[in-house]
Amino acid sequence: MGVNTNTKDIMRTKAGKFRQDSYDENDKLAINKIQKYLLKKNFIIEEKDQEDFDIDIIAYKDGLKYRIEAEVKNTFFTDLDSFPFNTVSFLGRKKKYSNEGLFYYFLLCKKNNSFLYCTSDTIYQEKYKEIKEVNTIHRFGTDVFYRVPKELCNFRTF
Repeated sequence: MGVNTNTKDIMRTKAGKFRQDSYDENDKLAINKIQKYLLKKNFIIEEKDQEDFDIDIIAYKDGLKYRIEAEVKNTFFTDLDSFPFNTVSFLGRKKKYSNEGLFYYFLLCKKNNSFLYCTSDTIYQEKYKEIKEVNTIHRFGTDVFYRVPKELCNFRTF
């Protein structure tokens, strides 16, 4: 349940919890762009009959199954050199998807046609884990992030 900050009636959500408004704004955009990229690379995309709030994309290529989580990053970048931080921050709450094995975590730059990705076995290492107090217009409380050196991520353009 959100707490009203009295700032334009925006509801704040406890850190680490699902936000429907963010999902509505970003989910389909990220999934559609990444699916188009994968199709150009000759992947076969498994269609979902309805939203299951599970891993975003299941794709196949050369007899292998790829599980992909798609998110939007509100940071401008085009490549490794233009990424403005030394580490890439991945959400700790997505770690649950690694219970079924490796998955690819894609972060889409909403401001252009760039994205980055990293594998869950690289991301979810204890040495990258950071517990942080969050206090923004949208979120508050303690959240878990994994900050991975940007050199371990793959940067691409659509």
